[in-house]
Amino acid sequence: MTPRISVIVPVYNAAATLAVCVESILAQTYRDFELILIDDGSTDDSGAMCDAYATGEAPAVRVLHQANGGLMRAWMAGVGLARGEYLCLIDSDDWVEPVLLADLMGGLRSATEYGDVVSDVEHPEAGTVVCCNHVIDHIASDTAAHMAPRVIRSERMRHGAAPGVYTGERLRQDIHCRILGNENRTVSMSRCMKLIPAQLIRRNLSICDPAIRMGEDVNIMLPVLLDASCIVILADSYDYHYIYNDASITHTYDAGLEKNTDRLFAVMKEALLARSDLIPTEASADMLERERSFFYLLEFKNELRNSTPGRTGRIRDWLRRRQVTDTIRRHPMAVSDRTNR
Repeated sequence: MTPRISVIVPVYNAAATLAVCVESILAQTYRDFELILIDDGSTDDSGAMCDAYATGEAPAVRVLHQANGGLMRAWMAGVGLARGEYLCLIDSDDWVEPVLLADLMGGLRSATEYGDVVSDVEHPEAGTVVCCNHVIDHIASDTAAHMAPRVIRSERMRHGAAPGVYTGERLRQDIHCRILGNENRTVSMSRCMKLIPAQLIRRNLSICDPAIRMGEDVNIMLPVLLDASCIVILADSYDYHYIYNDASITHTYDAGLEKNTDRLFAVMKEALLARSDLIPTEASADMLERERSFFYLLEFKNELRNSTPGRTGRIRDWLRRRQVTDTIRRHPMAVSDRTNR
């Protein structure tokens, strides 16, 4: 008997991209899955589009309409409805290759070849997370909200850790003890492009802070990855296409970013301290401080996007208030991205 996968797609005002996303999921070569569409209070045609896909046939498509509560509450609602042993989360403005689920399941089976890995195919509670790679599709800056995105450039992205099966001491040393504080994360913190045991997500939901809007995936993926008994990173499976939109919230000024990063840092600290059995306290503290430096980089970029008068003075005040210089001197960052440099 093959394991069933619940594919969860939060939907909010995604009429322009939803069809491409859903059709790419329905075209999967691995057929034992259900698709759950969470309409998060859309004000465009997204809700009606979701209903048009609803069917009890294989693969079953189920729809939940709810008042707008944000991305995090939407995918959490999907987790509550899921019937599959494994979860795969996909954003409604992205799309996937038809072999995504098959490749993820292949990675799950490869983990069972290792003697210290319980067969997750029959025992999903054993806790293997499988990660594929992804492609960033850059869309034209003049793409209107009602138009399907026009891709002008694509780039392949990999996880920081080398492809392979990570268990036992290798998992602890190469993944868990290096999971934060790097420009290119050892394992991407995105909840997408992964196959995750449903039980692994459910038993870590308590740490989630729904008030976090930037970096919200860390809420669930950091404790999940720390709780995983095995992590598989696929070598060549560039199966997930992430749409990079210059008009999105992550690329415009956010007046509440400082409070957001403080909340996110608190979640990271709680997750690491809860796994002191895996990661020495000194290693956790070092990772957190390096992560704080990257948060400061994001806050600085954010202030540069604020075009109102007095920007230079605001940045000077921010530098002093956040003690940025002291933090970066204690924990210098190694960066390669041109913008970050």
